[in-house]
Amino acid sequence: MINHVTPENVRKANILLMPVHTPRHWSLLVCDMKRRKWDFYDSMPRSLHQASLTTLVSTFYKDAKKALPSDMLTWKIEPVDKIPKQQGGTDCGIFVLKYMEATHSPSKIV
Repeated sequence: MINHVTPENVRKANILLMPVHTPRHWSLLVCDMKRRKWDFYDSMPRSLHQASLTTLVSTFYKDAKKALPSDMLTWKIEPVDKIPKQQGGTDCGIFVLKYMEATHSPSKIV
């Protein structure tokens, strides 16, 4: 799948979506190419969920064979706070799907 991350495709993209799996939890990292930053969507915020994000971005950059902007590694990773949070312990996957859907129209996140 990383083969689809080409310089041509990156130039056309406004955002890049990266579902993130940590032990027993899914979250979403969104690269906003226009604002040059990362947004982190987490339905059950914990520091453990954010701990590996810098490494994940670096690995993604290396795997994409330099198709991504070189300064991407310095872009700020910000948690998105005003989003729905899960009540149960097993709903994170559905929340990630809804966050992904809403990234096309952020006003839909309620």
